[in-house]
Amino acid sequence: MRACSTLVLISIIIIYAYRLGYNRAADSLNIDANTTTTTVSTGATTTPTETEIVAQAETLTDGAATVTHNVTDGETLFLIGLKYDVLWTTIASANAITENTPLKTGMKLIIPLNKNGQVTKTETLNISADDGQKTQTVVNHGEQTWRKDVLEVVRRTMPVDYHLINDDPLSMTAQDKSAGTATVEVQHGTQKFIVELIQPQDKGDNGIWYIAKISNL
Repeated sequence: MRACSTLVLISIIIIYAYRLGYNRAADSLNIDANTTTTTVSTGATTTPTETEIVAQAETLTDGAATVTHNVTDGETLFLIGLKYDVLWTTIASANAITENTPLKTGMKLIIPLNKNGQVTKTETLNISADDGQKTQTVVNHGEQTWRKDVLEVVRRTMPVDYHLINDDPLSMTAQDKSAGTATVEVQHGTQKFIVELIQPQDKGDNGIWYIAKISNL
């Protein structure tokens, strides 16, 4: 009788111990599973492509956004500025270079933008190759020769929305005859504009000038 009671007691102890061990093991498995899930969900990363790395916006100490531009063959600061609607002088200043600094293919340039990713206000004017060619031909025949004068082109062809008058002071801040680019600063009352011009056909003294971009500072 005692042997039977002892056997029953031992069986109960074994069953209890088994269940206790199982529950602890299950709890351990649950913790490990949760930990693994957490690690996977928070540790996953996406490797950006080269294009995304180049175009990824950074933040400067003054809070202005920037993008990185890879120079391609034949590009100039002026053309790069047109692409991003940023003054070429701003790009030069951000990269500690000048208009005479050679731009090599693959060279990386920082393009500074304002906090909204844009300049304050920029208007880019479209210049058709056909119009440029026709105007150059007219000038070559001795007509409209004022189109070879940078300041006169600004004064005569500035869009009427800017309300430019004859007394508004104009000053040329940069000119590259070999590249056919120029920059003029316009003061209209309390407003200041930066006008960028290009020579779409001939370059140098005989080339005509067209306004390519106007920035309101």
